[in-house]
Amino acid sequence: MRGGVLKMRHKAKIVALLLCATLALAQSTTYIKIGGSQALTGVQGTTGAKLFACTGTFTNGNLVKSDANGNCADSGASFSAPGAIGGGTPNSGAFTSVSSTGGNTFGSSSNETAAACETSFGLTTLNVGGTTTDTGLNCLPATAIVDSVVYRITTTITTAASFTIGDGTTAARFCGTQSVLTSGTTGICFVQADQTGAAGPRQTAAAAVRVTTNVNPGAGAIRLIVYYHTWVAPTS
Repeated sequence: MRGGVLKMRHKAKIVALLLCATLALAQSTTYIKIGGSQALTGVQGTTGAKLFACTGTFTNGNLVKSDANGNCADSGASFSAPGAIGGGTPNSGAFTSVSSTGGNTFGSSSNETAAACETSFGLTTLNVGGTTTDTGLNCLPATAIVDSVVYRITTTITTAASFTIGDGTTAARFCGTQSVLTSGTTGICFVQADQTGAAGPRQTAAAAVRVTTNVNPGAGAIRLIVYYHTWVAPTS
């Protein structure tokens, strides 16, 4: 038994040494995000399991780096734009817009973007005084290819029996007759992919999306989002 106790004590010492080594390795540089140009006093950061105070003046939006001893410095970098897609790290984490340079293409790019048809991707309330409702924003952008218009009915459309989704020229440019009008109904519209001219996917001038009902609706609201492509020419 005594030999077994000694072995256990040795094992406990080894575990303790490993734990200390792990904590030491964890004490690497820590970064703190500063929201404005200001003096930073008494703000706590962490390095591994250690807390420390940090004092200094730093540039608006930059990361502040601190070591295990509480020494602070402006890193000269921020979260805003670590790099362009295709050149290393992503440029944005918003994900309503994705851009790719495709590598070394002399500054040219192809961009896929989601456009809001109302402020902050809000709802379009149907006009009860007529059969057409235009979105508040021109979510069909100029010089673009429209990939799809997607929708979700958020307030049941009453009185009317159906609707289409298009623009001021072609009522069913994106969606043909839609007859399910209850709240929660969704749709993905891309009829324009098989059409040409004004009804096709090419958008030459900015315009609103138009919802057209078969008769004046009694009520209804719908969320509309447009997905489209644009391009940037080479810069050299």
